[in-house]
Amino acid sequence: MLKKLKDIGLDVGSDLMYFDDDIFYPFITDIQNVERGWLVRYYDNNYFVRNIVIKSKISLKTTRPWFTEKIGVYQKLSDLGFSEYIVALPGPLTIANYSIDEARVYVSKSQIMIDYARIIAEIAESYINNGIRVELHEPELCFTSQLTNELIRQIYVDLFSPLGEKVHLVTYFGVPNLEILNLLPRDLTLGIEAISLEKSREIFDKLKDFSSIRLGIVDSRNTKMEKIDDLISLVFKLEDKGIHIKYLSFNSMTEFLPEVIAYKKVKLLKRVVEAIKH
Repeated sequence: MLKKLKDIGLDVGSDLMYFDDDIFYPFITDIQNVERGWLVRYYDNNYFVRNIVIKSKISLKTTRPWFTEKIGVYQKLSDLGFSEYIVALPGPLTIANYSIDEARVYVSKSQIMIDYARIIAEIAESYINNGIRVELHEPELCFTSQLTNELIRQIYVDLFSPLGEKVHLVTYFGVPNLEILNLLPRDLTLGIEAISLEKSREIFDKLKDFSSIRLGIVDSRNTKMEKIDDLISLVFKLEDKGIHIKYLSFNSMTEFLPEVIAYKKVKLLKRVVEAIKH
């Protein structure tokens, strides 16, 4: 499957979460004091994940078998010759939103977010040190109303900003509001979906401040094929507004699409990239 994607011409390779049950598992097997919970809907989709039950204060395990296994997978992927490699991790806000503090060891959801952020940042740095970029799946940024300047600083500025553009902070199912965009560090790669962006034109100016934008132009929640001319026009329009688009991608996970449609949309994405380069 990955060789097929490489043959299509994708520049960035990943394991496509092929060995993952969902965005949280088996990732959480490298974390102390958590267990898998029950099936719940992943936001407003016909896609389900198991939430996480917190038994005591969470921390990163000394030995990390899932991380080690993933590194082995990516070492094999390197033979395919992609120009970059990237791995998917849950964002701290999103995984905290799907966690149940059964032991009541945390005084607030914010403290759970911060502890998850410390764990995820350490794992992210380990991947980056092995030549693998990281995409943080953080749709919760599009829905939360709990973020403060201090919480953003403790999570994204202090922990992830030092890792720079190699961290893709990927939002989907909407667009973060203006207040949140104002608070996010500008040196991360911000992933944002074009569909919602078109409905929120007032945030165009805010995106100019980010040094690297990953634009989700292909809809992974709809089997309808986009028109290539519309996609090319959108990219040029945003670039003309001074937005620094470095990556084009799907707007969210491809789990929502039948495989045959996903391949067609990958080919469409590649055609857009080739047209823009010329």
